[in-house]
Amino acid sequence: MSDATEAIQKTLQTEGACIISSISGEDQYISFCRILGEIYAHRDSASNGITPVSHNQKQEKMPGFSGFSQDSLEFHTDRSTVETPPAFVALYSASPALAGGYSRLVDGAKLCSFLSKQDPDAFAFLTSSHRCIYDDSQFIYRGPLLYSTLNGKYGIRFRCDGNGYYSFNDLPIVARIINCARKFEHSLVLEKDQALIINNERWLHGRTAFQGDRSLLRILLKPGSWFSRGFEIENLNFIEAA
Repeated sequence: MSDATEAIQKTLQTEGACIISSISGEDQYISFCRILGEIYAHRDSASNGITPVSHNQKQEKMPGFSGFSQDSLEFHTDRSTVETPPAFVALYSASPALAGGYSRLVDGAKLCSFLSKQDPDAFAFLTSSHRCIYDDSQFIYRGPLLYSTLNGKYGIRFRCDGNGYYSFNDLPIVARIINCARKFEHSLVLEKDQALIINNERWLHGRTAFQGDRSLLRILLKPGSWFSRGFEIENLNFIEAA
């Protein structure tokens, strides 16, 4: 993999997502992630930064822990409650599902570009300062879902689980954004020993329901110096809301 590192980094910078095949176990997975950036420790991770994302009957009914169920997950970004989310989400397939468990991906850059032209009310909702509350009992975020990065580009955060709160009057707009995201959806199944790396400030991700002992090993990453955060929105015709 070391020979391909430059190509992988270039793909992540331009496209925001890539799949790595033939990873030979957890140790190599961790080593590769450290090439991309600093491992981000958080509430659910072990000391090595890994969070096993699999069915856990004790956690699955808790608000914000739906990832540990066998149910489908709506589109979201990880660690949406913190001021600066980790740049990358890495997901290593340790054990694929018996059935289902498709990863669902939406390029937020294309979604936002579409909304800026076709649904200005939804785009204004994304850029408004106080239209959401994301609260995981440890951190609280109140701010725009589509935010400016320090280099003049954009990042997006989104969630609609038990830790994401919106005004009742805004729920139709949230539903429109989700329905629009489905127009841009990609789905795939990670085979054993494959890893998916996505830009967590650009790509929304989710999954379909599954059966069996599906287990993904998740690592969140702060970016290395090679990476420039944020994405551009093509043909942006609207000013950010106050």
